[in-house]
Amino acid sequence: MKNIKFNVRAFTLIELLAVIIILSLLALLVSTSVTKMLKDSKEDMSSIQVELIKSAAEMWGSANIDKIPKANECGYITLKDLKDFGVIDSKVIDSNTNNEIDDDLKIKITSNMTKKGVLSTEYEVNPEDTTNCPYINLNE
Repeated sequence: MKNIKFNVRAFTLIELLAVIIILSLLALLVSTSVTKMLKDSKEDMSSIQVELIKSAAEMWGSANIDKIPKANECGYITLKDLKDFGVIDSKVIDSNTNNEIDDDLKIKITSNMTKKGVLSTEYEVNPEDTTNCPYINLNE
């Protein structure tokens, strides 16, 4: 019998391990980048939601000027009030937790007189403190 030689080139174990390590490092870099992008997008979405709630409160305020606090006073309304008024849809989902935002979320409304004698109204979503600010009863 004659010796038949096959001209086959095989990968060594070291070469296979090197490829696996390189692919693992690439996967790690990509997954870290994707995770960071997802986290950043959730934070951006959350701040956009706050701005949308604030805009809805401003729309409510422009339609209810008589209920806005007087100069140097504050008051608050809730997310439910904005839903009942029709400036917000029935469900608002928190992008960080994927849960519905509670209807008791407060929106603080503060009115101040500027140096030029113009009444300036500020809206703050989920303020830290509303102890000195009464609830603005929409039914009055």
